[in-house]
Amino acid sequence: MDAMEAGDSMAVEEGTEQAALKMYPEKGETGLVNSLSGDETKMSLRAGVIGPTDTALMEEKAGLEKGILEREARNIGRFLAMQGFSMVCIPDRGVALYALLEYSRYGGKNSVALFPSGSERLDYSSDQTERNLSFASYVKSGMSWEESPVQLIRNSDFFVCIGISCGTMIEIGWTKWVKRLPILLLRNTVSSIPPEIQAQTDIRIYNSGEDLQAAVLEMRKSKVRIKSAKIKTRDYPEDKILN
Repeated sequence: MDAMEAGDSMAVEEGTEQAALKMYPEKGETGLVNSLSGDETKMSLRAGVIGPTDTALMEEKAGLEKGILEREARNIGRFLAMQGFSMVCIPDRGVALYALLEYSRYGGKNSVALFPSGSERLDYSSDQTERNLSFASYVKSGMSWEESPVQLIRNSDFFVCIGISCGTMIEIGWTKWVKRLPILLLRNTVSSIPPEIQAQTDIRIYNSGEDLQAAVLEMRKSKVRIKSAKIKTRDYPEDKILN
């Protein structure tokens, strides 16, 4: 694919019959690229974008500047697209969706939208996510909402964190056990990060958008691929992981 170094690629492995990988060549048009039955789709270094869905509430409760989460999410989506990174997210609402919209708008070639389902309490989120899938290059389904943090980690090489929320903390926390990803966090989008969490994860805090973007570029220079820990449980079978 375009904007991708040969030495900086990752193969998409075979998944289950439910975990179809779909592509949207043009907005509103759906076509099956492959069903994860052996074909390989190579991607550049993958940034998982995480942050709150209810950005207005988080800004209010954390005393943040109004609109800062949307602005910084769009900034990082645009930057990832222009620098040729792949992007992974769950495009429900908020930070992940803002970043994906900007990534798409600026010609990003390799975005993966995870599409969880199967929880009545989260039917609204599933409906919202499904409406936004056409903005992504690829869609990975076949997972529950409970599985989605692990899938997000396993499909990413590092996280970019814009803001904090309950769901975001879950995604950060799971990196302790699944794969110790670098988590690049923008300081002015959170009130604080507990030192107890920092002690057991690889959170790296940056004071400005420029510093964050420089750190993202350093991820490419290091070209470090972090292997996932083997999780042998019924909840996260290995054949469901796009790694």
